[in-house]
Amino acid sequence: MISHFSERYCIDTTRIYAAGKSNGGGLTNMLACDKNLSTQIAAFAPVSGAFYIPGSSSKDCDPEHITIPCSPGRYPIPMLEFHGSADFTIPYAGGPRRKECLPTIPHWVREWSRRDQYGLTNVTTQLHGGHVQRYQYGGEQGNLGIITHYLTDGLNHSWRKYHSRE
Repeated sequence: MISHFSERYCIDTTRIYAAGKSNGGGLTNMLACDKNLSTQIAAFAPVSGAFYIPGSSSKDCDPEHITIPCSPGRYPIPMLEFHGSADFTIPYAGGPRRKECLPTIPHWVREWSRRDQYGLTNVTTQLHGGHVQRYQYGGEQGNLGIITHYLTDGLNHSWRKYHSRE
């Protein structure tokens, strides 16, 4: 698509971005991990991303420690990720789903920070009365926010506030 449109239209190829929700968020991650496509897209923003680990099994799923394969063609890869704490479709805590393993969202975010060589230290900010937490990585290298994750308390997969049936 990028080649097709770039050949036919006047496009600023330094301002191409990828975003997607749920399986589209997983696709966004796949684009960021691709050696070629990661060099053609400026930044990535998955929302409630389904980050299935190819070749993993739901039987021996360890979502906190699972290896997340990824070989982008450049560093750093700017990443902005959003997830709700009450998402039971793509759980924040990861785990087995559809015979594969989903990493925890914190593990997935930390792996991007580590991959971009920003380490595991982040700046955490409470927003909206403590209902939203923002985690930013890259500050020690002068690039605070290159990897940013927003966790919204009580938000489900459809981005509606979760209400228990009690």
